[in-house]
Amino acid sequence: MVLFISFTCLLIFTYTDVADFMEAEPLVSMIEGYDARLQCKAAKYIYNQLAWFSPLGEKIPVIDTESFRSNYSISLTLVIKNVTQQDKGQYKCKAWAQKNITNMMQRNTQLFIRERVAPFIIENLTNIEVNHSGKILLDCKVGGIPCPQIHWLKNGIPVLPASGIFFENNTLIIERAKKEDEGLYLCKATNELGEVHTTALITVEGKLKIPVYIDNQ
Repeated sequence: MVLFISFTCLLIFTYTDVADFMEAEPLVSMIEGYDARLQCKAAKYIYNQLAWFSPLGEKIPVIDTESFRSNYSISLTLVIKNVTQQDKGQYKCKAWAQKNITNMMQRNTQLFIRERVAPFIIENLTNIEVNHSGKILLDCKVGGIPCPQIHWLKNGIPVLPASGIFFENNTLIIERAKKEDEGLYLCKATNELGEVHTTALITVEGKLKIPVYIDNQ
């Protein structure tokens, strides 16, 4: 007597928009005094519970998090308000499976806190002499945390974009210099901790000659 046993293989496909079924940013850098947001996502049809844990291993209360559910994933964002150096460290996000509570996956996020720094000059502007119709480049090299906002002034009046005058990052560019472009240019860098400035005198050499016709008759 021969006994035949057949097996049926059932394939189950799970759709998700999360790589490796769970993900979190490995590194988050935030400026001291700002709010940090650490996000963790997991595949909805595999995991149904997420939680964040502090660098000391303490479970973070739900009140300090924001949750969201999409068609294919769940997410939990940890919000740390007004961060200080005491908040830095490695945070852990844990996800528990729907059908097996002992089946847990974990992702880590390192929070790095940058100290605020008042604006400072990296390199001062230098005076420039340029020929008429020449190109002027003034690069304002400054630093600071947060990144300083840059303002340009010419003889105390704000410089605004115009035909042939524009800005690229911290650089003021004048494509074709004219005599009226001469003057004292000031770059002012500001952030919430203060401001600094540096200046340069621009001189335009020569000018277009207007032909004069003399009638000898």
